[in-house]
Amino acid sequence: MPVTLRYILPDAGTKLRQLEAGTTDLEEDVRNSIPTALRRQTGGRIIRRLALSAWHFLWPAYRVVRASLVASDRALRSPRLATTLRMARAWLSEGTWYLSLAFGILLALALVILLVAPPD
Repeated sequence: MPVTLRYILPDAGTKLRQLEAGTTDLEEDVRNSIPTALRRQTGGRIIRRLALSAWHFLWPAYRVVRASLVASDRALRSPRLATTLRMARAWLSEGTWYLSLAFGILLALALVILLVAPPD
């Protein structure tokens, strides 16, 4: 149910003013209760200004990095690239298998040669 003027009680305005006055008094009391050493220094404005200028300077770089990450994520989800990566992984796996097989055969032949015909 939307809040319109006919649903608000007539004395709500006075209660709202009392609440605003109470919060103003509470804010003043809190401000006065903070020790002067802990109050905000004027140097904070300079730091905040530097941080904002750094953010404005770095914002285009952030957008470029984010766009490239989104594009790479989109490319990795394409079926053609996924198929290509699977084929490359299979080729690397097969190549590693054949290289290890060739190394094993060559090692066995070298051992046989060393055992059968020892050097003089």
